[in-house]
Amino acid sequence: MGTVTATMVTAVAGVLGTLSAPLVTTWVTRRQRAEDGQVESARRLFEERRAAYTAMNRASRHFHTMLKDTLHRLRDGVYTDDDRTGWRRPAGTTATDTPSPS
Repeated sequence: MGTVTATMVTAVAGVLGTLSAPLVTTWVTRRQRAEDGQVESARRLFEERRAAYTAMNRASRHFHTMLKDTLHRLRDGVYTDDDRTGWRRPAGTTATDTPSPS
């Protein structure tokens, strides 16, 4: 391998490196954006699940508090007929009634 051949190989490698640099940069940028999108999607999904679990926990605690209050009132004998009527179904409906189509 002569000096001329070594010079030509070095020149071709330099030109190919220079021409391929923008292509490699574009590929790396696209890959980074796709990864960022996946991370953002995972974070958004986590936040949505967190909000749902928080709401479910809040409703469960509220139900537990109401149930405990009602049981204490029943035990103490202060649960009145007025309290019971608040939990009854509207007149003329049964548990098997379904809403009529509009």
